[in-house]
Formats: sequence, C-alpha cells, structure tokens
Amino acid sequence: MVSRRDLGSWLSGATWSAGEPAPAWRGERLGAPAAGPGAMAGYGPRLLALGCDWAACLLIASALAPGAVLGDPDSGLLTLLIFIAEVTVLTAVAGGSFGQLLVGLRVVRVQPSGVTTVAADPARALLRTLLLAIVLPAIIVDADGRGLHDRFAGTALVRRR
Repeated sequence: MVSRRDLGSWLSGATWSAGEPAPAWRGERLGAPAAGPGAMAGYGPRLLALGCDWAACLLIASALAPGAVLGDPDSGLLTLLIFIAEVTVLTAVAGGSFGQLLVGLRVVRVQPSGVTTVAADPARALLRTLLLAIVLPAIIVDADGRGLHDRFAGTALVRRR
C-alpha cells in the first residue's frame, strides 16, 4: 500500500520512491550538509534577506525620485527595476544580494554532482532574479527547499556560516 509519506506534497511531487529512504534533511539529495556552511537556507533567513533587499531598493528609489509617493505605480516599478539590477549584479559579482550577504546566505550553482561552492554566473543570476521578481516561482519549492527560480537557473541558496 502506498503511504502518504511516499507521495510527498502536491508542490514537491514524489520526492523518493517506495524502495528508497526519505531524505533526512533538506538538500541531502544535492550533497548539502544538514547544518552549517553549505546547508540549504531556511525560510526565515530567506524572507529576512528579501526584506532587507526590498527596503534598500525602496530607499534608493526614494532618493532617485524624491517626489514619488509610496504606493504610486511609477515608484513601485522603479523599486522593482532597482531590485532586479541590485540582486542580479551582486549575485553575479559577490555571490548574493545585499540582503543575502547581510543575513549570511550565498547563491551557488547546482551541478549533476550536487551543490558546489561556485557562484552563479551573470546569466544564471539574471534568470534567477527575473523569476524571483515574478514571485510565483519562488514560492513553489521542492523537497530540497529550492524554488522553481533556483531549479530553472541551476542554483541553490545556502548558508555561508
């Protein structure tokens, strides 16, 4: 008989077959450690990093367009464009956005052999950021804690410390 454990959730699909043991931690199938540097980032640090990034981009947008009113569609678009530029450039150059680096996270490449320590290249950083800006791909996650934006870009968000 197939148990609920064998089926997984509707978001992640079946994460293991009936003959294989379930992963003991998020990222185990990718070769990531259970804790410490290189472990998959949890939801709390991810949301904190996103909040730091968005707040920084709001400050930059308000400095660039001082007359813009918060909630104005034009200021929202400017903030989003700054967010896309900031996250893409810093991810490609420094291995993570301002908020991710502040919180202690890093974006790395995932290869068939598993999670690496190699930072995302500019093309992967741009693809990941554009999908993140759409929002929906980022909230649909698999059993390893990777959103669709990470899966499509071939990246993972891991802890630096």
